[in-house]
Amino acid sequence: MGGAARYDTAMAHEAIQKTEAIVLRIRDVSNTSHSVTWLSPEYGKLTTLVKGAVRPKSAFLGQYDIGYVCELLFYGRDRGGLHIARECAPVALRDGVRGAWRKTLALLYACDVTCRVAEAGSHSAELYAPLKATLDAIERGDDAATLLAWYETRLLVLLGHTPNFVGCPHCAAEGATRFLLSEGRTVCRHCHAERAAALILAPATVRQMAAWIACDAPPAAAVEARTLTELRRFLGLFMRYHLDIPLSGRDMVNVKI
Repeated sequence: MGGAARYDTAMAHEAIQKTEAIVLRIRDVSNTSHSVTWLSPEYGKLTTLVKGAVRPKSAFLGQYDIGYVCELLFYGRDRGGLHIARECAPVALRDGVRGAWRKTLALLYACDVTCRVAEAGSHSAELYAPLKATLDAIERGDDAATLLAWYETRLLVLLGHTPNFVGCPHCAAEGATRFLLSEGRTVCRHCHAERAAALILAPATVRQMAAWIACDAPPAAAVEARTLTELRRFLGLFMRYHLDIPLSGRDMVNVKI
């Protein structure tokens, strides 16, 4: 049996799936084909092989890019690994990002950090709604640094690494503003004296973090610059400690876009 026949027979035994999905990552796998990683509200994080993606007459040319929302048809493989893309049509092309390099950096960072922290499979599907909302807000021109700090907070919550700001566990004192990365929570200034080094956070930073932890919609307004700087520093340290991932491009996103 020829190669094409074997390919068609294999495809016949694999179900065609349809979903909306956001492009998280694109990689070359040959001179003409791509490996594309997506985030879907039904299937979570998945990766497809796009055969012949860059051939001059390919039906996939211009149909997907980082941050695009697409309607994707693919051959699902129960055994995992690379699925095979059949068709792809853009739903949101992110026209509002084109030519705006700060918006582009913010979009690329949001997709990259999602790709790094999301596990393959449907259990990562809950990340879809906050990522899509964040990318939509970046495209509108909302404050990028505020949006990304909120989104990082949502990632931590959904991944089960919620920072704990509910008082001091040792004396029950409220309003604690010293944070132990190793324990993932605040302690008061009296109880942390002989413990590991703690981050000192301003009360406004603690209040903002607590509000974001409880909020599943992106903030409409920018956070005050001093508080935002401390929030981003705290989140960067927390994510590096608890998720152990590189945060590529994070520091290049300016406070204003």
